[in-house]
Amino acid sequence: MMKDDPSLATGFSFFNPITKTQPYLLHCNGHWGGPEQAARHPLGDAVWQRQREFLSQAGAPRALADLSLVCFSNYPFETLFEQSARAWGYPLTVVGRGTTRFNFRKKYEALLEEALPGITTPWLLMADSRDVFIVRPLEGLAAEAASSYPGADMVYNAERFRWPEKTESGLFAFEEEQYGAISPWRYLNSGLGLLRTQALRPALEELLRVRCAPHPANSAWRRLRYRLFHGMDVDFDDQEALHHYHCRHYPRVVADARCALFQTTGRINLDWSLGA
Repeated sequence: MMKDDPSLATGFSFFNPITKTQPYLLHCNGHWGGPEQAARHPLGDAVWQRQREFLSQAGAPRALADLSLVCFSNYPFETLFEQSARAWGYPLTVVGRGTTRFNFRKKYEALLEEALPGITTPWLLMADSRDVFIVRPLEGLAAEAASSYPGADMVYNAERFRWPEKTESGLFAFEEEQYGAISPWRYLNSGLGLLRTQALRPALEELLRVRCAPHPANSAWRRLRYRLFHGMDVDFDDQEALHHYHCRHYPRVVADARCALFQTTGRINLDWSLGA
């Protein structure tokens, strides 16, 4: 539900009527930017339409004492999350610019090698670049995480459907057991997470060692060719790796099933979500 709120530069705040929470960021999980975006993400598209003028502005700089913002982007243009951070005035570190032959491993490698050495804040917000935007001031985000998920080092947004499909079913069953009674948002999504900086290096190193299930679209020859000539594991999927890591390290790693911090917009009916 959108409520008019003149105290916010964006002109509205977002309220989840199921979890009774007011998330800080929205994630249009899945492809964003194609002609089908309005049909697949009516809520995300409605928010984007209301934010278009705001996203074209440059906000007054506002530093965050406890939080650094990072995104991976190999696109040659300013992405949605970059626009949102600029409009709010938050500093943002972009890693991966100029990367060719994108592979999901490169997100973790860039975070480990390019971003992490320069991070001095206790928390890091890592977001997908093309489909995430800020809808609430981030000054209270880290404190909200500590209150909602005490003891957690990594809090990721949650979604309503299983992905990727090749992930072991037992990992999804684990998430259903942990979060099924809380809300429909019960599956961890890797596209948006609040991460404790001091715990991040060993976490990333372990994630990069996860062996993901073979993707049915990848032939044995394609796997061998990419491994030999490009040093890439074409079956690696960052979200699948996180499902494994989540199961091993819960509750230090949690999905935000309460939507206290984040809101995914996939499969949300616009009439249910958007009020006057």
